[in-house]
Amino acid sequence: MKVLADKSLGQHFLKNKEVIDQISDQNLAEFDFIIEVGPGPATLTQKLADRGVSLHLVERDERFKEILEKVNPTPTILFQDALKFDLNHYEPAKDKKVWVVSNLPYNISAALLTNFLEWKNVTCMTLMFQREVGDKTLLGDKNSSLACLVNAFYESELLLKLKPGAFHPPPEVHSVVINYIKRDQPLIPIEEFKKYESFLRKLFAQRRKQMAGSLKSDFPKERILEFLSEQEIVPTVRAEDLSLDQVIALYKRLINE
Repeated sequence: MKVLADKSLGQHFLKNKEVIDQISDQNLAEFDFIIEVGPGPATLTQKLADRGVSLHLVERDERFKEILEKVNPTPTILFQDALKFDLNHYEPAKDKKVWVVSNLPYNISAALLTNFLEWKNVTCMTLMFQREVGDKTLLGDKNSSLACLVNAFYESELLLKLKPGAFHPPPEVHSVVINYIKRDQPLIPIEEFKKYESFLRKLFAQRRKQMAGSLKSDFPKERILEFLSEQEIVPTVRAEDLSLDQVIALYKRLINE
């Protein structure tokens, strides 16, 4: 049975066997439960099933029902919108150590990643992105709101760079596969996730603007300048030039005092 990719759902199916093996055969953090989001035509799914742990699939497109039901052993299949799926309230995953795997639809990849970050019993994730988005989740010389959000809870590492030809149909952009391993101790309590995310949106709303100016409508400028002085950071610094440690220290100073 052949199912054509649905452009409106951002579908591009992985077809490179070497890449499939590299993703599915990894030795990551300890896990005993796999959630694959958006399995589509089961390109990765059989290899994941071969790992011998409980496999659960979240797929919006019911055209793949027949294909997914042929995976052996048969996984649990949930036909629903992944944006509305909450692992925290999914009883089969209770007390499990979960590995999340997904070839993320490019049009909602950042939104899905943000959802995944709030799933409490995930130990590791392997996610495929459009390269431009995936790169924004990695820490570097210039940091983004997304990188500072992700890396407060996970350590991220680039696994693969993929050309369009690794997919069918080939997208117009390059892609990346990134591993995320949950920190033993998050840099921000998970209970403060929403508050921290909101702070980052304000901080990076105009990331190339001087930081003191971009935050002045939300926090007293003198407190910001005091923090910069203590950290020996020049007052003209931009949010994208701050390290993750500096962003978190600033958050704790402005929000928790």
